[in-house]
Amino acid sequence: METRDKPRYKAAQYPQAQRIQLTARGSVLGLFAGCFLTLLFADWTGWTAVADLAFVAGGSTAAWYTKRGALLPLAVSPPVIFFAACACVQLLTASGTLTATTGILVTLGTSSPWLFFGTALILVIAASRGLPGEIADLIADLRGR
Repeated sequence: METRDKPRYKAAQYPQAQRIQLTARGSVLGLFAGCFLTLLFADWTGWTAVADLAFVAGGSTAAWYTKRGALLPLAVSPPVIFFAACACVQLLTASGTLTATTGILVTLGTSSPWLFFGTALILVIAASRGLPGEIADLIADLRGR
């Protein structure tokens, strides 16, 4: 009876699955698209919690998948991204400028706890992935070192 040896493969023959890595622009654009679509959905249905939860989930996902070296732009932009998406949705759906302005202010006011929590979560995730090093590099570059 013949025994066959199982072929032995080196680990290099089976590369590990590549992790998704977003650029700063990609993560900011993805967060804006997610906020825009969920705010539009919330405006049509009245379910405002959907947009708030999507901001937290989208922001933390973007922080997790953004490649190292591109975390700083993402870390400083989430509230601005939400405001821009909110303004775009209100300008598209409101009947007038005053109504749009009121809608923006009401949406930002009711979403503020989620904005604070989401931004803090994004900063915690980014800090665990190397944000302090990026800040130190920026300071060193600004000083001319």
